[in-house]
Amino acid sequence: MTTLVSSLALATLFSACLACYLSGVWLDPATASGAAAHLGRRLLASSGNGADPAKVLGSLLHSGRANGALLQKVAGDLIRRLDDSSTLVVTNDVGGHAAGNAPPVDAYEGLQELKGKGGIHFVVTSGGGAYMEWQTKIMYQSVLDVTDSFRKGDITSFTRVLHANKADELDIPTFFVDMECKSMAYYCGGYRVAQRPRALRIFLQTPGAVKAEYIFLGETDYIAMHPIMLPRLATGEVDEKVLPLAHKFGYIAWSVGENEIKEYLPSMTQIEWDGSYNTGPAPALLRADSLARIMPDYENLTGVFETVHPTAKAKFGWVREMWAYSLAAALSDLPHHYAEFGKPPYNGDLILEPGSSWVATYPLPAGALDSIFIHYTYPIIAKDSSSQTIFQWDKRAKKPFPGMDPLPEIPDEIYIEEVDEKKVSHLKKVHKDHVELWRFMRIVLNDVFRKIGFIAD
Repeated sequence: MTTLVSSLALATLFSACLACYLSGVWLDPATASGAAAHLGRRLLASSGNGADPAKVLGSLLHSGRANGALLQKVAGDLIRRLDDSSTLVVTNDVGGHAAGNAPPVDAYEGLQELKGKGGIHFVVTSGGGAYMEWQTKIMYQSVLDVTDSFRKGDITSFTRVLHANKADELDIPTFFVDMECKSMAYYCGGYRVAQRPRALRIFLQTPGAVKAEYIFLGETDYIAMHPIMLPRLATGEVDEKVLPLAHKFGYIAWSVGENEIKEYLPSMTQIEWDGSYNTGPAPALLRADSLARIMPDYENLTGVFETVHPTAKAKFGWVREMWAYSLAAALSDLPHHYAEFGKPPYNGDLILEPGSSWVATYPLPAGALDSIFIHYTYPIIAKDSSSQTIFQWDKRAKKPFPGMDPLPEIPDEIYIEEVDEKKVSHLKKVHKDHVELWRFMRIVLNDVFRKIGFIAD
């Protein structure tokens, strides 16, 4: 049956578009009105099974996360799929990967002026609170130490982008973004990282906030081992061919999200995805204008996953915002390169992720200790031969505090405990490479805790 969308439905949809613009989500009226007109033409010319596209798209628009580029993608694909489903799906329908993704030049005033300036602006995002604050203190102090307060390496600026209900007094360079819980309530629940893309977008759009040509996006739970250097050619020029540079995450793989990838990028292949987009926003080293280029879809898709795409939300879980970043990069045709152990430009990865799993019973890969950061997302629990815990570092279980004791010494012979499929525990000896790595972490952490006043001399 042919379904013509009523004038009322189109008026409702256009009102939603206008509301987004007036609330500051859309940056220019031409984008809003043009997208609404495009959508209206496509809807009126289409046939479907009775689903109300205005309601489906209106939910996206009212969530406050849509811009014209994404709206056109939604419109183009939704029309083709109304015969099969009323579920919102977004694909790259308009003009190829990069169509419409670049934000207006005036929306990111000043970024063009950074070309040729060089340097890296280290940016870390945080939702605030005690849990994030002590991690940020550790990370920032370790960066200061390995760079000799930014005199070594290519970091020239550091900013914590704080997206929270209110500013705090942490003594770290900070750019504050109000979470606006009243108007965007879903940001203020347990998954506060959904606020990251909006906060980054506001940071990038603020004149003078970005102070270097390149940006390194990091996380609070990093410990710096080496200064960050821009990859360079023999001539001394920055090797743009290896940027953006990122870490390869196994859980942002084709095998995990093939169906969702095909929704957004029907022509994408497994080789192309796994070769360039198993990433996420951190760690990543890229040009500031490259980050601005993918921000619209990154922000939009994060909102879509939170509000109108329950399948993706359930499947991707706590890394759904990382998936939004990777999909946005693919929509903008911005392939990422992976930093790898034993390979240029660092001979190591951007991050090394230690933990008390079976991996700790084997030698570290060649080049692992040349990695730039330790990412302590996994717990380290070292035991003695009688299965007694003698050292533990778990960011979720152990909160550092003023007056704490130093982290204890780690002996030469330590074990991890593994439970087999029959629920029987076994002790396995930790390889000496990991013993030395954990000792390094202990020394750095105790040193940082002294410097920030948690451990008294």
